[in-house]
Amino acid sequence: DHAPPPPPLPLHLWDTTRHEVSSGWLLQAEAAAYYRLKQWTSRLKRSSNWFVSKVLSRVLVAPTWCLSKHMNKVTLAGLETVVELWISLTSSLQTTWLEFSGPYGASILDEVHHNAESAWAFIVDRRIEAPEKFTAIQTYRAQISLLSAQMTFVEEMSHGGMVDELEHKRMMDVIQRRLHGLTRAGPRWRRLQVNEILGALPFLRGVHPRVIEWLRANAALRVHAQGECIWEHVGGSQAVPGMFVVLSGVVRMEGRSFSTTYLGAGGVGGLISVVMDDVVEGVGLRAAYAEGNALGKGPLVFHIRMRVIAALRAAARRGETGAKELELAMFRMAGTFILDRQRMAAVHHIVQTLQAAVVAAEAGPGSSPQRRSELRALLEQPLGMAGAAVGVPPPHAATSRASAAAALRHTVLDEAVQEQGPGGIHRVLRPRSREPSVHGPAAHASPTAEGRPHTQEEHVQGG
Repeated sequence: DHAPPPPPLPLHLWDTTRHEVSSGWLLQAEAAAYYRLKQWTSRLKRSSNWFVSKVLSRVLVAPTWCLSKHMNKVTLAGLETVVELWISLTSSLQTTWLEFSGPYGASILDEVHHNAESAWAFIVDRRIEAPEKFTAIQTYRAQISLLSAQMTFVEEMSHGGMVDELEHKRMMDVIQRRLHGLTRAGPRWRRLQVNEILGALPFLRGVHPRVIEWLRANAALRVHAQGECIWEHVGGSQAVPGMFVVLSGVVRMEGRSFSTTYLGAGGVGGLISVVMDDVVEGVGLRAAYAEGNALGKGPLVFHIRMRVIAALRAAARRGETGAKELELAMFRMAGTFILDRQRMAAVHHIVQTLQAAVVAAEAGPGSSPQRRSELRALLEQPLGMAGAAVGVPPPHAATSRASAAAALRHTVLDEAVQEQGPGGIHRVLRPRSREPSVHGPAAHASPTAEGRPHTQEEHVQGG
């Protein structure tokens, strides 16, 4: 219907595709009904009436499941359509031909690039929102390609006389049945339930299911509009708004000292502020804003307010096992996140300490070839082996710790190479005359442990 517009007007491929995959009135009505049912279920489970919380809440499970199943198929088909559109706009021979078609071709090529960039932004957002969904699309495409290649191979064997006609027909029937079945079924992906998302969080993994049900009964489930500020820390312990978990959609995180990051389903925000009761310099979260999802709606967010955290702490002080385990897991997760954020700074200080020690050993009056050899051995060997070299017994978990130590060693040496320039740490460790030069793993160290920001694929964000 949109193929033959007036020639001077752009085709608007992306606008048409976006409307088809996420902006239809039926799909919007289904999405609104689904989120409303989720909110009603959450409210019913918080009721003090046993009949309402246990019976009526389960009545809504069936319609919620039906809507979720249908929307899963629609969103998967929509994402697959957008992927095909992006591939056709970027990898087709016609696009290459436009590069050599003069000013008119350049005008059309600009339109093609604009549509391709919009489609790619949609794909990236869906990759952040639900990585498993994108993986399902890629797996489906790989299976289709593999079966198509098998059909081509069987045809080539038949033409070459390697198989007779009966064997060729039998093999083609098997491959075609699999291909048709896979085409009818499409990509397979299932939207995770709230309990599954919460149970997969690092600080809730292994916690008793009753604790998760208690959190669901006391927390708030809310759908935010696009662009809405869903979390903001003004300052002071009284201003901490709690923490939140993203159940669907995308949330944009604005930090005080780190770059903007995005969270998808299973992402956690505000954990460090809750644990520390205030902003932690260097890792503090300033605000979180709602972004869109595949249906054009805002994210569905699970809010855990400070009153719930206070009740959890009170239960832990009373000695309740589940509350104590959950509080400890929250502290561990916050500590892990802070250490991950500060890892490169710590490595930088380690490098400076090592360089100062090497320079002091070179310039000191008691310098000797044996001392310099010991320093080089400490830098070039894994930490477990180096500890044994200076008389420290190796740890029990020798294999795993040696791997971690090797990664840390490469990080330290890479940092030293970057600071020292050509020659790196070996220029600092340059031996005196008549000593053999230093060669070994550090001489060609590769950046295997570069610092990276905490991303949404880990589904965890502090603050």
